[in-house]
Amino acid sequence: MILTALKNKEKSFTELLHITKLPRKTLSLRLKELRGKGLVVKNGGYYLNGAHPLDHWGGKMGKYSELLVKRKAVLMLLIFIIALPATSTVLATLFSPPPLLTPQPEIKGTFNAAIEVYNVVDVYSWQAKITYDSSKLKIVQIVPGDFLGSGEWPFFVNATDVEESVLLLFNTLYGEVPGKDGSGKLAIIIFGYYSSDFEQPTMVSDGDTWLLNSDLQKIPLEPNMITFSVATLS
Repeated sequence: MILTALKNKEKSFTELLHITKLPRKTLSLRLKELRGKGLVVKNGGYYLNGAHPLDHWGGKMGKYSELLVKRKAVLMLLIFIIALPATSTVLATLFSPPPLLTPQPEIKGTFNAAIEVYNVVDVYSWQAKITYDSSKLKIVQIVPGDFLGSGEWPFFVNATDVEESVLLLFNTLYGEVPGKDGSGKLAIIIFGYYSSDFEQPTMVSDGDTWLLNSDLQKIPLEPNMITFSVATLS
């Protein structure tokens, strides 16, 4: 409804209230959400439909807004690719045909491992590198945590087998939005084990695990700011 109202001409907040009949708070929240996704842009006191930016102001302001919204997503992808220890291996894994199925050892049970943050400020993106014994452990499932969220946006990537027995996770917000504050789960990893005499997986903190703020600067990691914990076997 909001995007339809803004299709042909920019509107003020008051005009949108009359057109949509939405409560003031609901409209404000919906506009904030649409601006975060780049579907609506704001110029002064007026809102525009950002889905077709070239149709506004002769294409100049709309084109600038579109580039602004996409800038951080592109930078995040570049950071992720550069951070990979073997980019060619990752690309081959992502785009090559799936390998032929081979018999797998029987999984005896599963356990969860959680990546969490505590008392952080302005977290916009994060990456974590997990090492594990792939001869005795298998990654069954990876669930994005509730701190930054999941879905199409925010952007969530997991790249297994970047190196032997390595899992690399990456998550970022999108567009000109503030980072998140507080504490919460970044991801939950469900491992299956073939034998109970395995070494526990660990998180590598030698530069491959980091947090970025909304200015795309690394956040200094204090003790216990980002943790990796393993639950009891089941």
